[in-house]
Amino acid sequence: MRASMDEVIRGFARFLTQSWDEVLRAAGVLEHFDTAGFIADWVQGNWELLVETPFRDSARPGDVYLEPYGEGAECNDPSSRVWNPDALPTHRVVCLPTKARPIVDLLAGRELDPGKGPVVFDHLAIQSKTGWHEEAPPFDCVLGYQDELEVLVRLDEVSLVTEEVDASDP
Repeated sequence: MRASMDEVIRGFARFLTQSWDEVLRAAGVLEHFDTAGFIADWVQGNWELLVETPFRDSARPGDVYLEPYGEGAECNDPSSRVWNPDALPTHRVVCLPTKARPIVDLLAGRELDPGKGPVVFDHLAIQSKTGWHEEAPPFDCVLGYQDELEVLVRLDEVSLVTEEVDASDP
């Protein structure tokens, strides 16, 4: 039985949490690399392997390509992908409420209007002590966009699903 996108991304959040200190350590000792670029490449590569790959049909290889994780990778410029730089996104991840009440945007401290469309997943994060967001463990929030507005929502208040996108749209 195939896991749901929600289960796979929650597993990815656990993977990031467990690996983050080691990745920061590795990035810190690679003085000739751009630290942010190294981390972006590492996260995007693992996103493709751990989140995207389980949703490929072996009878039709490459039928699911997700939008980039955050900024995506820098290693295959101009592509934001690591493993198949020529692939265009076929799906995106969106956040749906898991409870009967609306999703709360932690950045603005208000409920989101479901009439403005879904929250489109960008990357996992935390709410920082300043009330903003940070890419750091325990990765218990989703930074996303609703109607082009940046929002931060608690991972435990949403369910993550895919929806198809037009791969020809930039």
